[in-house]
Amino acid sequence: MAPKLINGYTFILRTLRRYRAKIPFYILSYQRIIPDARLRGYDTIHSMNILLKFNIQILRSYKLWLVLFILCALIQFFELHALLRFDRPLIVQGQWWRLISGHFTHLGWSHFWLNMAGMGLVAVFFSAYQSDRYWAAAIIFISFFCSVGLMLDHQLDRYVGFSGVLHGLFILGGRLEMQRYKLSGMVLLAVIVGKLIWEQMYGALPGSESMTGGRVAVNAHLYGALAGGFFIFIMRYVPDRWVKYNC
Repeated sequence: MAPKLINGYTFILRTLRRYRAKIPFYILSYQRIIPDARLRGYDTIHSMNILLKFNIQILRSYKLWLVLFILCALIQFFELHALLRFDRPLIVQGQWWRLISGHFTHLGWSHFWLNMAGMGLVAVFFSAYQSDRYWAAAIIFISFFCSVGLMLDHQLDRYVGFSGVLHGLFILGGRLEMQRYKLSGMVLLAVIVGKLIWEQMYGALPGSESMTGGRVAVNAHLYGALAGGFFIFIMRYVPDRWVKYNC
């Protein structure tokens, strides 16, 4: 009876170990307290109780996402849109910071919470795959090149929102997911690509404009996704020590 119980514990631990990066803000790991308990024949209840021990380790990347959340919340709370939003005429005049800061401004609180929910998904499901500096570099890179795309597009003079960057981050997340769990990574990438194709052919998804409180800049989503793909290509030539894994 005891061996069956231990095998059940082992199955649970292996499952948790496989999906530890997907448990919100925690990574579950285990430690064998009595590695030779099998040789002892599971003599006592005490041995079985201390055979396995769970340690909860706080996800290291949470600090970056928390800082981003607070930054976006402060910008929204103090209504700094006019100072920070993407504004083509002002960028041409030399206010280059708007190429980056425009992505951290939002139309309203509903728009803010929608984007923060998307950022939370990236943090929970993918941030453990890479280091803080990897994700920080990705956010800055995608923000900049998404804005460059908007500058070359000439269809928008003003833009706010984190959604363009989010599409790039989900491209990164899908690629990183494929390296570990191929099927789920492929499904995610297929969903993102399908969404982009729909938006280019038919416009914003039904209901998205009412949720955000304004017109959806679908081209920003496309440029953000392309920037994410370009970032993946560039990182192939960056030394491994620079992109050290969190886990």
